[in-house]
Amino acid sequence: MKWSKLKDRIEEQFADSVRGHAAIHITRYGPGLSSAMTRGWLTWDGEEVLNFSTINWLKAAHEIQNTSGSTFDATRDYLHEQGDYSRFDFTDALEEYLSLSIGSALQSNNMLIRALAMLDRRVGKRRLKGLQFDTTEYPLVKQLYTLRCAAEGILPTDTAASGNKL
Repeated sequence: MKWSKLKDRIEEQFADSVRGHAAIHITRYGPGLSSAMTRGWLTWDGEEVLNFSTINWLKAAHEIQNTSGSTFDATRDYLHEQGDYSRFDFTDALEEYLSLSIGSALQSNNMLIRALAMLDRRVGKRRLKGLQFDTTEYPLVKQLYTLRCAAEGILPTDTAASGNKL
């Protein structure tokens, strides 16, 4: 899917309270068709919240593979556990997100999809108030949850509490 259409479809899913605050972006640096010099990012009120730099991701993956001898799949999984994603991971998650129900997005194994769900209009105030997170939840998911709560004018719940966990 073309980036402009993907961006529009994702941002159309944002809750009214989020529109004007959150935005997604991608770019390519330099001439030619190099896929390594690309990056995506998410902003809130113009401030970068998360960066998806392909070249930085490739450098980190190369360093890990050289020092540990791990496979590409193991390296990718490790970087994802650390919250380090490439621009391609970002766009793949965006495309997958569009095909998911909100319940599936909230329960996804992909941290990027769970983070996007925090901004989704299908998560109403009642559900937002009831969300609670496991202590191992990624900081980005909690950060976007807190920003969404602020935009909605509600107090976030204690994110480490038990109950309706993500």
